[in-house]
Amino acid sequence: MTDATAGPSGAVTRASVVRVGVATAITALCGYAVLYLAARGLEPAGFSVFGVFWGAFGLASGAAFGLLQETTREVRSPSA
Repeated sequence: MTDATAGPSGAVTRASVVRVGVATAITALCGYAVLYLAARGLEPAGFSVFGVFWGAFGLASGAAFGLLQETTREVRSPSA
C-alpha cells in the first residue's frame, strides 16, 4: 500500500514529456487512419453512420477521461 500523504514521486523529465508527446501523435495518426480507411471502404450513407458513431465515441471517451483524471486528483489529494 502506498502512502496517501506522500508528495509527487519526482520531477517531470524531458524524456517522459517526449514519450507522452510521441504516444499522443501516434494515437492521433491512428485516429486519422481509421477515418481514412472508413471513408474509402464505406458508402456515403455508411460513412455518415460511422461518423456519428466516431463523434459520439470521442465525446464519451473524452468525458470519461476527464472524470477519471478528476477522480484521481480527489483520491490522491491529502484530506484536510
